[in-house]
Amino acid sequence: MHATSTRSLAKVPIALSTASATFPKPYSFPHTTRFWLHTADESVIDFLSELGIGFCNIDQPLLGKALKPSAERTSPIGYVRLHGRNYQNWFAENKRSSDRYDYLYAMKELEPWADRVRSISEKRRESVYVVTNNHFEGKAAVNALQFASLLTDRPVDLPEQLLARYPQLRDIAETHESKSPRHRETAAGE
Repeated sequence: MHATSTRSLAKVPIALSTASATFPKPYSFPHTTRFWLHTADESVIDFLSELGIGFCNIDQPLLGKALKPSAERTSPIGYVRLHGRNYQNWFAENKRSSDRYDYLYAMKELEPWADRVRSISEKRRESVYVVTNNHFEGKAAVNALQFASLLTDRPVDLPEQLLARYPQLRDIAETHESKSPRHRETAAGE
């Protein structure tokens, strides 16, 4: 392990020492450490596992030293955070901080993350938390509903106002036929 990496990791237990022993501890590494994690081998994951510190799997614009998508689980809980992929505003100057999270995932972008969450869940039988952090204009809620439908392969009961604002949700909306979203896609393509 690189010396700088070792010094950075040595700070992790200290940073988390104020947390209760029973409180789940997923850790999102700061930007200065992300480069190291981006290039690290399994020793990083092993180190976090030994300490019982959760790894934060994130989706974000892949700019510079950004962490790539992953499916790691290093503690009893799994943790995924979806920030959105707003490349244009991620590091833009003279923008509001909320502008970077102005992004609505397409279902095709969420599907690989649903597979990753299933993989994380298989590693241990406890909870996996998925946080949609693309909160601008309620887009996090929209993507959370889509994500729930992907994971359960079931339609979701949605209010008409939400369907009016986000018509793409009709693909996962519960209907009287109660078909699964994938079944409706297949039927529509026939």
